[in-house]
Amino acid sequence: ENTRKELQQLQLAEDKEKLQQQADALPKKLSTENDAEVTALLDKLKMSRNFDGYDTYMTKLTQAKRDIDALYAEIESLNADIQEQIISMTEPGLGEKSTVDRLVKRYKALSDHDKELVQNWDTVLAVKAQTDAAQRNLFLIIGGAVVVMVAVTVVVRRRRESK
Repeated sequence: ENTRKELQQLQLAEDKEKLQQQADALPKKLSTENDAEVTALLDKLKMSRNFDGYDTYMTKLTQAKRDIDALYAEIESLNADIQEQIISMTEPGLGEKSTVDRLVKRYKALSDHDKELVQNWDTVLAVKAQTDAAQRNLFLIIGGAVVVMVAVTVVVRRRRESK
């Protein structure tokens, strides 16, 4: 009877230590890839007996789960925004550049694993190429206009000086 209790206590201590090691090994920047692991650790922790540091690990894992849920919400929101703002664009130009750039910034903030959950990203990249081209064209037009204005000014001054 005593041996069985000792074995159970030893097993509980090993389980607690393993749970703490796994929780401590979680990456600082979580992704949705960590969801199953965090959920499993949280479930194990909830089923374990109270131990020294229990509250700390409960707080850490609960926050990790919240962070992962927030990532899922951001991915869902990004997918909805791409659907509403990008897919419906007919003639993307310079006016849509800020919208596209905001979506690209949000996408780049995600981990590689989470980026895979974003839908229609190839369409966003195609629209980005069009808006970037529109911006380049505008710069070329402005640059060309400046060159022409400088050339006209030089010609006018030379004519005035030659009179």
